[in-house]
Amino acid sequence: MLDPVIAALFFIVGMFDMSANYCGQPGGCLAYDDAQSRLGVSAGQVIFDDVNIDQEAYLRYELGQMRGPFQPYLGLSATMDGAVWAGVGSTWTHQFDRVYVQLALGAGLYVPNGGVDLGHTVEFRSEAEIGYQFDNGVRMGLMVDHRSNAGLGDINPGLETVQVRVTVPLGRKVAR
Repeated sequence: MLDPVIAALFFIVGMFDMSANYCGQPGGCLAYDDAQSRLGVSAGQVIFDDVNIDQEAYLRYELGQMRGPFQPYLGLSATMDGAVWAGVGSTWTHQFDRVYVQLALGAGLYVPNGGVDLGHTVEFRSEAEIGYQFDNGVRMGLMVDHRSNAGLGDINPGLETVQVRVTVPLGRKVAR
């Protein structure tokens, strides 16, 4: 289980990047800037108690703005069993030429609808992705995530997914 590992990485790496590269700029550490909006579609396996139990599709829209090194997103996922998660969060992305690494953290509402009972309606989703960005800006990556209620409920079993994601840029290209 990934538990809080991805969430901790998001905070540590994001805060380091923010303090090293954004805090000395006009507007401060979380200053607004334009960014490339993107729409990502992914699908893959849902893993619960180390067993593949279902498949999930996930749609994520990254807004065309940044706050320091963080880009807000809206997400919606559904499993074949009918479980649904809808939430908001933020991504942190670093580009190494064509290869990129992205961490994300979000909070959302979860409805099991016959899927796994995760112990609470509010569920946090932490994601880690590594992939390749093509010349046209399209990204293809492998993503893992962990969802849990962070102790809000009486039970907090958590679950993971492993997915393949394709993300396409929307609108005009934003220079960075």
